[in-house]
Amino acid sequence: FVQCRKSWPSQECLTASTFWERQCYLNMTESVRFYHLGKGGGGTIFFSLRENGVVVQRDHPRPKLLNGLVSTLLINIRDPVDRFVSAFNWRSLLFCQRDGEHRKKYPSEVDHKDRRRYQPHLHPGDFCFDESLYPKEAEIIQKLYNDD
Repeated sequence: FVQCRKSWPSQECLTASTFWERQCYLNMTESVRFYHLGKGGGGTIFFSLRENGVVVQRDHPRPKLLNGLVSTLLINIRDPVDRFVSAFNWRSLLFCQRDGEHRKKYPSEVDHKDRRRYQPHLHPGDFCFDESLYPKEAEIIQKLYNDD
C-alpha cells in the first residue's frame, strides 16, 4: 500500500508498473522499509529506488521487527509458482556442473580470506557451490533433474 500523492487515498495497492508510471517514489522522503522476499523482483525494485534517490532500508531474507516510525513499508509479491520456478533455476545455476565446469568451486577453490567476498550467489559467472557443501540439494538438482 502506497500513498502515491498526498491528494490520493492514503493506502492503495499498486502494481509495479503503476508505481513507476505515477512516480510514487517522489513522495518517499522519510523512513522507507523494504521487506525483500526472495525471487520476487526485489533486487530490481531496491536498486531502482536507490537510483531514483530514495533512501531505503532493505531486510532480506528474514524481516526484523520494526524499530521506530516507518512512513513507507514496501513488500514485493509474485505468483507463487513463478517464484518457486525462479528459485529452483537460481539454485541449480549456483551448483557446479558435473562435467565441463569452468567456474571455481566454492569453498574448496577460493582462498579462505576471499570467501565472504566471492560467493556464488554474488558472482554466479565465476564461482559455483561444490556439491559437498549441500550434498542433498545437489543430489536432487544434479541427479534427479540431470543438471537441467
